[in-house]
Amino acid sequence: MHNTDTTTNLGDMMENGAAYVDVGFSDYNSYVWPNAGFQGNSTYCSSMSMITENVRTHSSTWSMTTSSRIQSKVLMNNGLTACYITCGGSTSTDKFSTITDTMYAASSVPANPATSGGSLGSAAGFFGQYYGTIGNATSSASLSWATDTWTNGTWSWLASNNTDGIVHGLSSKWGLGYNSSGGNTSNSTYYKFNDTTLTYLSAINRNDNGGEENYEIGQDWGYELGNYNGAQNNNSFKQYYTSDTLVNGGSTMQPKGHGGASSGGCATGSCLLLGGVMGTNI
Repeated sequence: MHNTDTTTNLGDMMENGAAYVDVGFSDYNSYVWPNAGFQGNSTYCSSMSMITENVRTHSSTWSMTTSSRIQSKVLMNNGLTACYITCGGSTSTDKFSTITDTMYAASSVPANPATSGGSLGSAAGFFGQYYGTIGNATSSASLSWATDTWTNGTWSWLASNNTDGIVHGLSSKWGLGYNSSGGNTSNSTYYKFNDTTLTYLSAINRNDNGGEENYEIGQDWGYELGNYNGAQNNNSFKQYYTSDTLVNGGSTMQPKGHGGASSGGCATGSCLLLGGVMGTNI
């Protein structure tokens, strides 16, 4: 709960355990790609209702058309009506409609021009009002929501500094995004960027040296809920977008029910659909 910075364990509900995944979401549901066991290459998707907080009955219409992904990257447009799944060992792009709950046909969106390099073919990046961006060990690209087209080489900083693609990015609704540099155990700095021009804005000291972060988007702030700093952990922090302040969340904020988790993804539900009031998003 974003208004109290509190996590509650809902139990093990997914059909499969998974590793090196990413998550897309609408105001209603969250989607996990691929959900197929530890380092499993699969098209399989699991989905959870953020209204009922129950896993939904699986549908093959959620499946990716690309089966060779592991540690995929999910980008979402500004209306949360479409998820774009790429990287993870493949340059192809899968597009998913959160309105119809259906994956578009293969090649509906062009392949991204960046290589699928990086650890496990992974990439970092974030998304904003007009574009989503990715970058890994050797290259980068951005995707326009208006035209569903990629532009190559738009984020030279990430291509030259993110040596393994493992670190994750935190998006916002404030025209900016955050990323660390490469390596998953020694990142002591966040780097802030304009999410449209991808220009560097500032460097921010982290509260914890780690990578493979699980990031969650909020309205005026975001969260890191677990990372990898030599071991999977539940270390959690609150990131204020306007002041760039990071606050340690302690045991109240930390995920519960397991020893630690990393290389995952988080989803954010609508406060109005879930019975809250404006400013108290879940």
